[in-house]
Amino acid sequence: MRDRRPDPNALLAEAAIDHTLCKWMVGEPPTLVRATLQSIAGARLTFALGSDSREDTPAEGHVLVVSLLCRGWLVAFHTRVKNCRPRMQSVVVETDYPNDILVYQARRAFRIPVKGLGLQAACTKLPEIELQDLSLLGFGVRTYVSDPPRTLLLELSFESLEVSAPARLVASHPGGVVGYQFELEGDSTKRALRTLVMAVERAWVARERRVG
Repeated sequence: MRDRRPDPNALLAEAAIDHTLCKWMVGEPPTLVRATLQSIAGARLTFALGSDSREDTPAEGHVLVVSLLCRGWLVAFHTRVKNCRPRMQSVVVETDYPNDILVYQARRAFRIPVKGLGLQAACTKLPEIELQDLSLLGFGVRTYVSDPPRTLLLELSFESLEVSAPARLVASHPGGVVGYQFELEGDSTKRALRTLVMAVERAWVARERRVG
């Protein structure tokens, strides 16, 4: 089937015209910062940070992982900060125009293909599993049992991060792949999962940029 993904540069230009909200991943461990794409001029992108995000202003030379939604598509890329300057109640941040822009079908929570990223997954109820994808809402896994458990506790580890997250079965697909939705209780578990998923997403975007 022919690839029907729109031109990524056109999507980015449209997002600038609409002053689209963006998500940045900044620092180590990654911090989520929200900004607005204001304009594109030549080889520069201009973003605005609200007054509540001034303390998260990245330093010049810092590399950002940026993602945004435009017309139902997820646009993700790396860019480097060129300069920052205060303006009224906001901060204006100029960055390089990205060399590579990834465009993927958007979902309510983006599913990260995890193969080859080094993410470890284990579950006592499914001794043999192959994690297919991961998002903030749930995950897809290939199973080797005819009747997968309705609920389970998934143990995830990535780099130095670890989290245990309960989930329930919500979907079944051909080929033994089933979908689970996280059933999280407590802010600490939610924060731990978000930190891990953001780290996995950043690793995936970095890999796609290298091989793209």
